[in-house]
Amino acid sequence: MRVLKAIGRVIFWTYARGTWQYDLLCALILVFIFLTPRDFFSKPPFYSQDDRQKLNEEKERQDGKERPVSVRLSV
Repeated sequence: MRVLKAIGRVIFWTYARGTWQYDLLCALILVFIFLTPRDFFSKPPFYSQDDRQKLNEEKERQDGKERPVSVRLSV
């Protein structure tokens, strides 16, 4: 039960500023940011052929809906 409570506190970030737990969480975030290879963030997610087809169809539908509208006002 204590483990679940600790995990909940980490997930919901309930530690007060200045506590060692808060400092540890911040340090872990910084370690992740600075030690993770750059390629990890730049690689696009893998999509199957079916997923790509669905994404392209959705994009085509969105392209048809998002046409700029021009309005002429005469005074």
